[in-house]
Amino acid sequence: MFQKGQLIKWFETYGDVYITKDCGMGVVVEINEYDFFEKPYFTYRVYRTEHNDYMIFEEHNLEKVEET
Repeated sequence: MFQKGQLIKWFETYGDVYITKDCGMGVVVEINEYDFFEKPYFTYRVYRTEHNDYMIFEEHNLEKVEET
């Protein structure tokens, strides 16, 4: 799970196939939790720095950035 304000790498894919259309760096600005399934399901609103916009991603489309 990611946290608000966390720097992440996002991956935008083509529909349901895991072929990357675009990727970049961003910051998590909002977390939404859904209890429709057996375990909680999360989506993340991310500020995309390269595009200067916001987009909602599922957890499998995000990756933690290691801080040095």
